[in-house]
Amino acid sequence: MQLSTKALLALLPYFLHVNAQASGSGTTTRYWDCCKPSCAWPGKVNLAAGANAVQTCDIKDQPLSNPNASSGCTGGDAYQCSNESPWAVNDNLAYGYAAVNIVGGSEASWCCACYELTFTSGPVSGKKMIVQATNTGSDLAGNQFDLSIPGGGVGIFNGCTQEWGAPSSGWGAQYGGISDQSACDGFPEALKAGCNWRYGWFMGADNPTVSFTQVACPAALTANTGCIRADDSGAPAPASASPVASYSASPVASYSASPVASPSSSSAAKEPAPTTYSPQPEPVATTSSAAAQAPSSSSLPAAVTSAPSASGGIFLQPQASTITTPVPSSTTSAALEVVTVTIDACEAQYPL
Repeated sequence: MQLSTKALLALLPYFLHVNAQASGSGTTTRYWDCCKPSCAWPGKVNLAAGANAVQTCDIKDQPLSNPNASSGCTGGDAYQCSNESPWAVNDNLAYGYAAVNIVGGSEASWCCACYELTFTSGPVSGKKMIVQATNTGSDLAGNQFDLSIPGGGVGIFNGCTQEWGAPSSGWGAQYGGISDQSACDGFPEALKAGCNWRYGWFMGADNPTVSFTQVACPAALTANTGCIRADDSGAPAPASASPVASYSASPVASYSASPVASPSSSSAAKEPAPTTYSPQPEPVATTSSAAAQAPSSSSLPAAVTSAPSASGGIFLQPQASTITTPVPSSTTSAALEVVTVTIDACEAQYPL
């Protein structure tokens, strides 16, 4: 089926409705204030079916069923659950949680998103950690990950004295927390493992820098929080494979055009991806494309589910179908040149 330029342009917004995954370089800090995380409040983010805002716990570290319970730091019943402590998956990969601020985003794009951090300084340089954003903060700078580590310092708020009987300013310094692993021995049993993680897998690193990219959340992380974004399946799988979680991924918008360069985006994800096709190799302008198993067309508008006729002009179709451009006759001096634009799992060709 051949589409006019006007029809193609009208359809482009549909195919551009994809995630722009956040990535870049950033900094880390640490905290553990025991307060209800910001992403535990309902309505902060568009959730997947059956998911909930970040789980909170009562003063006895038992899960609360009321997502609207006020924070224990303001006289309410809701506190941060102890299972939001970090843990080692293997020698080079850890999982955990963090308060997050990504340049260009907001709570709607940060809350419950996951980020793969690659440490770029200090003793953990080269190691990776995948964190889920459970909190935000007005005191965070852009591209800052405030890692949730028991004994990391309470910061602005302190619910640990009320919940766990910690000193009035929390364990250790208000900012930075304890300074020696031996202090972990005096922690509540539920927090000891996370406290010791800082001096074990994390090697006592002090606010290392990172490179980061948004990824699909490992099931091991969302199992603790219950929070899964509606657009999480549109994020790429983490580069670091894990034996304790499985990942799924959908492609994001990619563009293949010659001689125009491919654009990239560093803004945080805000909208759910419209399709869940498996990634396909980027095509190049050619007179033919090898046929492959076509993805399901159930997510595509009816106007673009048919294969194009072998005629000139502009056409749009699922990427895995066969594309044939006119073969020049013996009187034609050169083959027809086209530019191919790939958006999600569909492509368009523009004659030059």
